[in-house]
Amino acid sequence: QQKELLSCLMRLINFSSCVPFLRLFLNEGFVALRLAAKGFGLSSEGLILISPALKTNLRWCISALDSNQGVNVVPLIHCDSPVPSAEWFTDASGTEVGGWMWTDASHTQVVIFDGVCWTLQERTWLDINSLEALGLLFAASTFGPLIKGQVVQASVDNLNVSLAWEKLKSHSAMSAVLSKLFLACIRSNLSIQCAWVPRECNQVADFLSKSNRNAALELLGSPKFTVLTVPSKVRGWSVEAIRIAKAFAAARDC
Repeated sequence: QQKELLSCLMRLINFSSCVPFLRLFLNEGFVALRLAAKGFGLSSEGLILISPALKTNLRWCISALDSNQGVNVVPLIHCDSPVPSAEWFTDASGTEVGGWMWTDASHTQVVIFDGVCWTLQERTWLDINSLEALGLLFAASTFGPLIKGQVVQASVDNLNVSLAWEKLKSHSAMSAVLSKLFLACIRSNLSIQCAWVPRECNQVADFLSKSNRNAALELLGSPKFTVLTVPSKVRGWSVEAIRIAKAFAAARDC
């Protein structure tokens, strides 16, 4: 069974040249194989236990190839006219995450989310790269419905996150977050360009990630603002990333 799963994953990787985002959905499978090789994640009959997340990801990959959805989506994400018409900024601290985006060309109105605290499980198991990636996911799910069909620059001061999104692959818990980000892009018909910015250019989001809304708005010139709530369903999307982080830890400790 392990050889069959490995063969399936390798064949899917071959398709990633035309559907690059498939790579984001394959990490679950390789985690299962690594654990099985060490005697973990197996049934009493010695078969690999297929997690709900892995089952969902494999089904999505096969559906994307069968229906050609993946090929249709990729040109949107890698747009030929890559000039962003919107930009948001996010930042994560060790305890919270925040983000903001102008909603008008004259920069008089802004939408923000702040005061979103990490759970104990998130703080314990996820590194700062995964937390920063979750910030991007929260922004896509919160701001995305306001800018459907647009090209957006997602500005972060974490180079690892911007590179992981650009290369469309990750061998860490961050891959689970980036795959959810990709699906959030599909829902709002967004094309995201993740760009690294120096920390000093991301001070507003930094303040928002530390529950200092007044300082953040002051830096922006005290514009009109609307506070948005990160959808409760999205807050639970870190579960897969935490499970992968635990699996990596278990594999290391063997």
